[in-house]
Amino acid sequence: MSTRTRALPQDLLRALASLHSPEQVAAALDDLLSPAERSAVAERWQIIVRLVEGASQRTVRAEVGCSIATVSRGAQLLQRGGDGIGVLLRARPRPSTEGDAANGPVAGDGR
Repeated sequence: MSTRTRALPQDLLRALASLHSPEQVAAALDDLLSPAERSAVAERWQIIVRLVEGASQRTVRAEVGCSIATVSRGAQLLQRGGDGIGVLLRARPRPSTEGDAANGPVAGDGR
């Protein structure tokens, strides 16, 4: 962990883990994060999902509308193999319809 980053409090992590629905998590994050922070998290997630699905960095840049440097940071995160991203990717619900990029299967996640 970066020395510039403050560790998340265990009571906050436990509270988030105890939530029972996506709506509860969304409400908590809406209150905890600024609009800019929510946007950054959503953008990073979209980048990660598309890269894992096999889209090229240039394609992701065009789809998401961000810089190639931002996409490259997402690719580097995947290469480092952070446990948290893998847990989140495996926890995504299976898609209810074909072509749902935000909820589709992930390459290499065993589904």
